[in-house]
Amino acid sequence: HQRNIRKSVEAGCTVIHNPDVETIIALAVAQMNHYGQASKENIERFRQLYAVLLQKGMTKTYGIASAEGNILSSCVFFLSHQRAYYILVGNAPESRTTGASHLLIDAFIRDNATKNLVLDFEGSDIPGLADFYSGFGAMPEYYQSVRWNRLPFYLKWLKK
Repeated sequence: HQRNIRKSVEAGCTVIHNPDVETIIALAVAQMNHYGQASKENIERFRQLYAVLLQKGMTKTYGIASAEGNILSSCVFFLSHQRAYYILVGNAPESRTTGASHLLIDAFIRDNATKNLVLDFEGSDIPGLADFYSGFGAMPEYYQSVRWNRLPFYLKWLKK
């Protein structure tokens, strides 16, 4: 990832602290619409959650601007229990060629390196995305779970 970070800096990209969340949402929705995944209800729920967490001081927003001042990459982090959750990401199409996403995550890590804070990427089953996260030191985190079969005894064998 160092090569992409260097490429982004050499292209004149700069880190923006606290960009407007609506700018991030607009980029994220445009990106989601490209894949047909944007839902107005989910975006509205996100806005409501963001407003509550903002009042409690539990949010951070970051952006990367091109040399021309256009936002290339942006994200919202939610903070809770010594964790920063990489929640909503909005990337302009040009961000892929500039390494802006790499610079954004690197900036967040550098800004918070002295804090007792874990950056939680929320995982991914998509191999390319998992590789991207692992390049920043992300490691899989496994959660215990319990399955309880409450079917009557004569139906339990069908479930197996």
